Amino acid sequence: VLAQLHPDCTPALVATDHARGWLLMKDSGDSLRSSLLVRPDPALLARVFSRYARLQRAMSSRREELLALGVPDRRPATVVELAEALPVDQELVARLAATVASLPLPDTLVHEEVHDANVVLRDGAPVFIDWADSSVGHPFFGVVVGLRSAGDRLGLGPGAPELEHMLDCYLEPWTELAPHVELRRVFPAAYRLGMLNRALTWHRDMLALSGPAREAHRENVAAWVQEYTEAVDPLPGT
Repeated sequence: VLAQLHPDCTPALVATDHARGWLLMKDSGDSLRSSLLVRPDPALLARVFSRYARLQRAMSSRREELLALGVPDRRPATVVELAEALPVDQELVARLAATVASLPLPDTLVHEEVHDANVVLRDGAPVFIDWADSSVGHPFFGVVVGLRSAGDRLGLGPGAPELEHMLDCYLEPWTELAPHVELRRVFPAAYRLGMLNRALTWHRDMLALSGPAREAHRENVAAWVQEYTEAVDPLPGT
């Protein structure tokens, strides 16, 4: 679906085998990580976040189609329900979801791992790959890993000016729907719920496994729950 609708920022498909879950894709260029290792450029990352936001804006009208295709439902109300399986304060989850819902942005496609190994550069433009951990949810869920990864790659602490600029570039396309000040108001709550969403993704995968693999996933669930619990009023990159 993405290849058909947005060939400009997704890999071109050569062939598909739905029975086996295989895709054959054209080479889309070098990874963003390899470029950043040569030249750690915050401006390049800012362009990635802006392009990602515009893709999310475009896909918001397709959310019902995406859910019908089997993309996991992680809309805020669903996150509240699913969080009952995790060792978290259920009232806090509900309050965070209520804060997020106070600014009605459309739920959309969320790539949960927009980091520099899942972005390649085709003729200098970002292309998003590896949509395995995707969901339909609040758009801001999709910048948690991206901002943390950007901070790690560039050696920046949470709230660094460069990370704030990346967030502003990500938010700019959403200002067509709400003022920037309102987007920033709900951002900490949505960002924190995005961490909980990552715990839910690991939890979902854990339930399908057994033995050492299950225990490894359990540790990742616990790690994300801890991150969520400690992230009080988180800054970009927390």
